[in-house]
Amino acid sequence: GNEIDAAYLGQILKSFEGTHDFRCFAGALEQNERKTGKPMGTIRTVHRVELVQEERQPAGHYRIDIHLEGALYKMVRNMVGTSLDVCRGRLTETEFEQLLNPTENMSRKSNKSKPAPPEGLSLEHVFYPNDDDF
Repeated sequence: GNEIDAAYLGQILKSFEGTHDFRCFAGALEQNERKTGKPMGTIRTVHRVELVQEERQPAGHYRIDIHLEGALYKMVRNMVGTSLDVCRGRLTETEFEQLLNPTENMSRKSNKSKPAPPEGLSLEHVFYPNDDDF
């Protein structure tokens, strides 16, 4: 069925924490590079990823809180979609680890997972270096 093991999903999502090359999770990299004439850096730092059970919702409703620096286009949707595919057995943990630690010749095309749908995605806060919360 479509049941997702929340504890396992939380564990997979935690894998994104730290500094990684997100080239396999970024959309439209090649198009942006053609447009600007410059290669775009794909190294990003994810400070925290948490799977949070929503209190005022029926059981089984969760949100994913992600605190990161400089998201790439569709990066968050691809992170979530790929994590769900691991939980559903469509992608092995080894394949997932390869996407998170890509070789030079890998790209978004190396990741067969679809991005999570945009509905429900929201940018809650932007921190700037001089913010107290930064």
